[in-house]
Amino acid sequence: MDELLRSGRRLLRFLDANNDGLLSVEECQHLQEDLWLFPTKDAFLEVLDPHDSEFLDADALWQLLSDRLEADPSHGQEWLKGQLPSLKRLYTTRRSKSKLLESPQGSPLSPSRSPSPSRSPSRSASRSVSRMAWKPTSLEAAWEDFCQALQVTDITAAFSKLCAHLNGDPLSSTSHTSVVLYEKLVARLSSVSIPRFQRQKGAGGYPLHDARLGVIGAGPIGLRTALELALLGAKVQVFDVRDGFYRMNILKLWDWASADLLDLGAKHLLPNFLTYVDHIGIRELQSLLLKLGLLAGVRYTWNASFKEVSPSFSMKYLRVTTQMASVDSQGRRTLGVDETHSFSSLVACDGGGSRVATQLGLQRVRADGLTTEPGWEFAVVANFVNLMEPDDRLLEECPRGFSEEELSLVKRLIYLQGETHYFIMTVEAKVLLEHQVLRDGSLTDKELLSVENVDMRKLEDFSRIVVEDYSKKVRSLGGIFAVEIPEDFLATRAIALDPRGRPALSAFAYRANLTWLSQPIYLFDGCDGDLPVFFAGDALREPFWPYGEGCSRGFMGALDTVWAVRCWAMGLRGAKLRSLRKKLFDLASQVDPVTKGRDVLLPFERPVPFSGLGFLSGLKLPWPAWGFDGRKRPITFDYTTDPTTRYRLYDAEDEQDELEASEPSASLEASCGWGKHKLSKFNWLKFPSSAPNLRLETGALILSELLGQGLLVPERPLHLDGADEVPEPFRRALRELSARLPPGARIGFTARVSGVAGAPAVAYSAVRESLGPERFLWHGTAWECVPNIVRHGFNRAYAFNARHGSKLGRGVYFAEDPAYALRFAGRTQSSRALLLAGVLPGNFTRGKEGLLEPPRCDASGKRFDATTDDARRPRVFCVFKDFQALPLYLIQVMVAS
Repeated sequence: MDELLRSGRRLLRFLDANNDGLLSVEECQHLQEDLWLFPTKDAFLEVLDPHDSEFLDADALWQLLSDRLEADPSHGQEWLKGQLPSLKRLYTTRRSKSKLLESPQGSPLSPSRSPSPSRSPSRSASRSVSRMAWKPTSLEAAWEDFCQALQVTDITAAFSKLCAHLNGDPLSSTSHTSVVLYEKLVARLSSVSIPRFQRQKGAGGYPLHDARLGVIGAGPIGLRTALELALLGAKVQVFDVRDGFYRMNILKLWDWASADLLDLGAKHLLPNFLTYVDHIGIRELQSLLLKLGLLAGVRYTWNASFKEVSPSFSMKYLRVTTQMASVDSQGRRTLGVDETHSFSSLVACDGGGSRVATQLGLQRVRADGLTTEPGWEFAVVANFVNLMEPDDRLLEECPRGFSEEELSLVKRLIYLQGETHYFIMTVEAKVLLEHQVLRDGSLTDKELLSVENVDMRKLEDFSRIVVEDYSKKVRSLGGIFAVEIPEDFLATRAIALDPRGRPALSAFAYRANLTWLSQPIYLFDGCDGDLPVFFAGDALREPFWPYGEGCSRGFMGALDTVWAVRCWAMGLRGAKLRSLRKKLFDLASQVDPVTKGRDVLLPFERPVPFSGLGFLSGLKLPWPAWGFDGRKRPITFDYTTDPTTRYRLYDAEDEQDELEASEPSASLEASCGWGKHKLSKFNWLKFPSSAPNLRLETGALILSELLGQGLLVPERPLHLDGADEVPEPFRRALRELSARLPPGARIGFTARVSGVAGAPAVAYSAVRESLGPERFLWHGTAWECVPNIVRHGFNRAYAFNARHGSKLGRGVYFAEDPAYALRFAGRTQSSRALLLAGVLPGNFTRGKEGLLEPPRCDASGKRFDATTDDARRPRVFCVFKDFQALPLYLIQVMVAS
């Protein structure tokens, strides 16, 4: 089956001429009448690009083809073999057209040739070529430029133009919400969707909005960490000694990391991502994360070299000193004047030779516990020009790697296709000496591969010998689509140039034994842990590149770091904070690159989004395919900064106990939505064994969806007395609900509503004083109505219906008696939804049937704020303004059938 899926992927990748996820209908004409693939005409129409019927959506076509191959593998293999004649004809046609446009060899990005993957036109650009009548709007063109930009200067310029079209100042408009620019963008470009931003937009909570944080290093991990901190509301500034992205390496991605990038909108901001096979160019990844950071309000300072960090004289913040730096074409650095910055905390992501760790006196130690100096291995990286011609597309990638038994000159070789043809190989020093790559063989360790000791011309000759051996090996393996390619194909490809114009060819030494920092967090003495310095990425743990673990494990470490910062902001201090960060580091260190975390990380395709929802374990959710790579993945990715969503063995009980005595910051209390009442300071994701075994019905499905989207936060069974962290109004309401439940009914599941934010929450807070006192009342409703209320608050336009009537007026109804509200939650359902809401009835009077607004209260025309069943002893209220009520908690009530 793996071979079938791999062959099917190769077929679609070849048909994708522009490498942009679109297949020309003209070139796929032979598929249109194929009854095995498209049993009906509607099936073909479903895979057309929704914006242009002249193209097929390769992602949609892959979903269909992979399902067909899995359902009928025997016929699928015959079908794939039957495509070979058509593929060869198309291959010949494309090669003929390519030769007509051929330009002299050697130019890495010749304008007369097909564009490289990083410069390929996106979907809108492809449509403009095929349909000249289509004209992008100025905003669409600005978004297109922003998506296509790869270098820092181009991205920054494109972002400024985008902000101008959105009438937004990126530095001032994101001071309170990290997704304001995204909200403006999607309001005018409905085709844009970044799931992670969308969830933050719905959740609305910004627990770090008072924190000012610095990040040292703009590598992939530093950029990913900064983005996540900004999405949680922090004001983040990133410093990097470089002024652009120049590394041409290609990184391997594990399944969860690929899905994480899709969750971050890679399909839009990096259109070529879908056509890669579990890998991404490092500068493409950096450009993607930079774009996302700009949209989230992160600030960036380039050409800034870290000098030192120390506590301020008042011991209330960190003073970080950087120096203006300039780097010449040879990588030599010149330092200039000092600049001082103030931060609440610092995150160091500045590589294996971390200057932050060195300045703080932290040492690196061997991961295996030995004290001897780590050994050294030697590697060669060669990038060949990828012109995206038919020959380029047919060379088989080798993400698994070839060993020395298969290729004689190297210990291991990996080949990946992206912006370039990327080869990375480990070699013995004696082999390099035999090919005269090294000038002086008497040197030792990493000095052997110093710039002065490597003959670059000989290194290129050696690289060409190895990759030609590789291409011969691949041709001999055959396969369903074993189209013959010229034997001297790679020999005629030039070495690609990096953005600085230097050959993307190098030899380097790396440690054969893994090392990591002696401690993952540094706390300044005398500050009681209030001023921590966190470490992430290579600065914390050096990866072993042959395992392809650097980026994937680094992303996990970034989420760990952000969680530690969040706990610190919530009051965790001193040894307890150090213990938390150490525990997370120990868990991440158990992620085996061979099993890719199967024994440590929670299952990737798990139907239960949060622990404790075991009643959903029997639910089979559809996991569609994406990206042509032959593996199934879920639509959404459920790893978050919360360790309980990632690690099997993580126990939140200890952290809750440690946070019991910690007072949250005022900003945290303000962001929780309970006014002056204290909220639970930790998301409880543990449930007792007595949790009800619910049937998989509408309520359970909706709960699963809302929890997975972060719109609900599970709470402990709060009907137990003595839960000090529980707000008193809610504890009192739970006791009253338990006392008033009908016989046979019980409380099944409780969750805090975290999704309502923005205008509804702001408006409610603004009128709380004038329309108070605040009452905590019950609202019963059908499960189908819960998602809309959780996301947007109460809306009286949906409240009135013929079944429930309008005895007090056409508004939203709330009751003091939960048993009365339960009557409106569906009498035939065994699982019913009750919402506890904060309500501001203001000045009220007795209502009557059919009122569209409250009656007038005096001769001036002023009206009451709400109506009730009895003005002296009110039990039921009807409010007519949406801002008069805010959902706070959702309680599932189980009623005996």
